[in-house]
Amino acid sequence: MTLVGKNMSDLRKQMPGRKFKLRTVVHVAHESLESVYMIDWGLCRRYLNDQGEVHRPRVKAPFRGTPRYSSVRTLYDLEQCRTDDIWSWFLCLIVFTTGRLPWDDEQGPDDPEEYLLWLAKIKTVYMRNGPKISRNCPNGYDDIYRLLSSASYYDRPNYERFHIILNYGDGEMCEGFYSVEKQLDGRCTYETAITTMLLPRPTNIAQSSMVPRLLEQPPQLPPHTELLLEQLIQRYDRDYEE
Repeated sequence: MTLVGKNMSDLRKQMPGRKFKLRTVVHVAHESLESVYMIDWGLCRRYLNDQGEVHRPRVKAPFRGTPRYSSVRTLYDLEQCRTDDIWSWFLCLIVFTTGRLPWDDEQGPDDPEEYLLWLAKIKTVYMRNGPKISRNCPNGYDDIYRLLSSASYYDRPNYERFHIILNYGDGEMCEGFYSVEKQLDGRCTYETAITTMLLPRPTNIAQSSMVPRLLEQPPQLPPHTELLLEQLIQRYDRDYEE
């Protein structure tokens, strides 16, 4: 592991307040959804069969991973799925943004097995409440929470939607992330942003050059925008392929 370089945890702890600036967090969020580097096969397991279908979950799957960033399902010894990976990604974003997780002040038992069960119960309480788990985070984190909470074992995580939320989640996230060379004049509502702005999927974060400067509406995903979002995703993918 030392050959890979400094890890994000050590780098974060060296920052003021033991947290990254929002620009850095959103940069890492985008890049880590796009790129996966395999450095150790010790904890890997195939999740698709030879027909490309998701394996049926085992009744019991012994815990593997880092308890601090593991999903509730994983801590309860349930089969991990792709959404569990994104839960861990989401918890990392919260730590990068605030310097801590909401339950860090809770004192758990010393016994390892008892600790895992205790942590699972604590996380369950917090993860039933989106605003509670993403307190002091940008509003877009609540949208990510809702998408993860509604996903099932067999679902493919909606990576495209995560990118859109990070791009347009709220004015704070947009301004914190982009080094804007050309900004749009005036203000931009959420609906206007998703219907008039088309950004290629960033293969290099520095390539993004235009974003809404300020979003007037909170980063909700109301029903009347669902069709517009789907249309944007299709245009987003088509433009990238071309």
